[in-house]
Amino acid sequence: MTFNVEIVLPSGKKVRVRELKNKEYLTIVKFCQNQDMVGLSMFFDELFIDPDLNIVERFYLLLYIRMLFVEPDIILEIEKREVKLDLA
Repeated sequence: MTFNVEIVLPSGKKVRVRELKNKEYLTIVKFCQNQDMVGLSMFFDELFIDPDLNIVERFYLLLYIRMLFVEPDIILEIEKREVKLDLA
């Protein structure tokens, strides 16, 4: 059995997600670098997304996974200024 985490979604649903592997992280980076959002979406669907989740639950789940397994901070560049969002 691999390590997995239970995540409680805003709707109250509970889902378990397994740890993000290094190879999967590299694949995500490749999709982003190639600006292939359709492929990235399909990859996330394959890895983590249950078909019965609504758009808010999917977004929350992906942000939570990023916070847990990648980095809790998101830095956006808006009008040549960096804006830091702390997810934790």
